Amino acid sequence: MTAAFVRRSDVMRSLAWGLLCASILVVPGCTEHGVTPPRDASAGPDAAIDRDARAFDSGAPRPDGNTASDVGVDTATVDAAALTCDGAMISLPDPGAADGSDETVPADCASCPRFTGITITPGTTTAGITGSVTGSASCTWTLVSPSCGGTTGAFGTDPEFGMFSFTLPLFCGTNRLQIACDGPGGRAISTRSIAGPSCGSRDVQITLAWGATSNDQELHLVRAGGHINDAMDDCTWFTCVHASPDWGVVGDPSDDPHKDVDNTSTFGPENIFLMHAADGRYEVMVEYWGSGTEDSPSVTITLAGRTVWMGSHAMSLHDVWDVGTITFPAQTFTPVDTITPCAADWRTGGSYGCALPIP
Repeated sequence: MTAAFVRRSDVMRSLAWGLLCASILVVPGCTEHGVTPPRDASAGPDAAIDRDARAFDSGAPRPDGNTASDVGVDTATVDAAALTCDGAMISLPDPGAADGSDETVPADCASCPRFTGITITPGTTTAGITGSVTGSASCTWTLVSPSCGGTTGAFGTDPEFGMFSFTLPLFCGTNRLQIACDGPGGRAISTRSIAGPSCGSRDVQITLAWGATSNDQELHLVRAGGHINDAMDDCTWFTCVHASPDWGVVGDPSDDPHKDVDNTSTFGPENIFLMHAADGRYEVMVEYWGSGTEDSPSVTITLAGRTVWMGSHAMSLHDVWDVGTITFPAQTFTPVDTITPCAADWRTGGSYGCALPIP
């Protein structure tokens, strides 16, 4: 990260003047350094693309990348107590909590953390989460849907003000979100419902999250015949955030991939979705892009609204994790789970990343 990056502590001090934009924990709609990257998805590895100058965590609605079926809100809701999914990958930490509630565990805990405000700003496929909590610097989020999609991750809070801000990718239907923050005396839990896209409108959704020891893990979806950081065959930060490569039927945007959440700091998350997957194979890959020490990012694979696989792998700087292969029309995921060290083949001149022809 560059020295020009506005640090979280600076943002918190600016709140006194009513300004909250760029921070280590991302605020939806802001851009890093206020610079928007090129929209030309055909730009290759030698193009002058600066990863530290691109927009990130793009949580705003993206009508240019969605069909009417994806924009509509489904009326399906999550009855957490009755939610039963055979072989479910994830469950809520407190399925009995009422929607909109803030509670502590134990219930009579006087020294537990306390939420002092949570605001949810839903977009078309994502939701911005902002708020603050007292007495905790260690929090997690869990998101589930009525179609048995689910994922989880972590976030940090500002040490001075306890504030947090991040963007989450939504599943179809009415998502159920729980935020849990731990402190010396116990845990604070907040439960909220968020309306997501229509069910049945998304074939593939892949979510990446990581921890506090690394900056900028990068999620990739590579179609058959391509390789990582291929401008036409890899959906990633310089091809899929503001524009998308033309996959499937030429000129048909409904089968093109989109990256609607991208993050260059700690924790993540990142998210890629494909509304209508053309027949063939798609490789899911993670690149340890930024800086830091060994971390173990986690990936969630959701097909047709149902989460079918969750896993993690220890990674070092400039490693590439080949997570596995998605196949359509079979709608299957096959783990590969291999690590390729790429430090010796890392291209830095164009902020490009791993230059090995993998997979």
